[in-house]
Amino acid sequence: MNKILLVDDDRHTGEALAATLRILGYAVEVVVDGKRAEERAAEFLPDIAVVDLNLPGISGMDVVSRLSSSPQPVYCCLATGMAEFSLLKRALAAGAWTLMGKPFGLVHLNAILQTAAVMITARNLSKTMRETLPQDMLMITRRGDTPVNSEDMARVMRYAERCGADDETYARRLPIIAYELLSNARTFGAKESSEHTYRLLMQEDEASIQVLVADSGRGFAWKRELPRLRNRWDKSKASGLQLVTALCDSIEYSEDEFTASVSVSKIWTPEPAERPLPFVSLR
Repeated sequence: MNKILLVDDDRHTGEALAATLRILGYAVEVVVDGKRAEERAAEFLPDIAVVDLNLPGISGMDVVSRLSSSPQPVYCCLATGMAEFSLLKRALAAGAWTLMGKPFGLVHLNAILQTAAVMITARNLSKTMRETLPQDMLMITRRGDTPVNSEDMARVMRYAERCGADDETYARRLPIIAYELLSNARTFGAKESSEHTYRLLMQEDEASIQVLVADSGRGFAWKRELPRLRNRWDKSKASGLQLVTALCDSIEYSEDEFTASVSVSKIWTPEPAERPLPFVSLR
């Protein structure tokens, strides 16, 4: 996973970012309009595309939609100077994996690239892994010093596919939800030691998949943090719980702050949000 397509009508900005990414070992191509983005993607076959929303000709939202639904789907991040929750929902509905506010820092872009590496590897693993999963549920337990990995996400994809989830849900929507909840639990709950653990439990009913993420350490601290961050977009990338909230049907936290419970419909029918986000992430 080392090929990145940057789509930005400001070539100077795109080339400056590309130079930095090349130093970090990525192969990078820069294009300045939506039509050329599609043409270059067909030749370059990028793993990731960072696409500016406002492009001449074909809009960035349309570019994301076409790249994410191509025969070789591209992990797409939409970039915009107007980051807000309703736009995040539209971007996710178009096929993006996340949204970044401009100007964004390299630290936030690097976090997205790391997540993309996990997800792309997981997608490939899910097609070839021969592991037999339990019939009634999926449980993953990890020590606090163990990060979320591609093997776990491949199991999530396999389980969701077996439950009858549609392509969008098992290949993109549910992995995003599981990854972000687990990452929040590890970062804000379990200490980075073997003394504490975080875990995921997935079960299905007729129409939905229930995802429960729990922590044995410090708890998520969501009750203290969420009021402070309510309705604010104060980082240059969409936070984990913003993504979860935009993609799930419901989300609840236990009063003891150790458990998050999410319901995810097997068939996704996204609708743009017309109301503000009720809360934002701790990440």
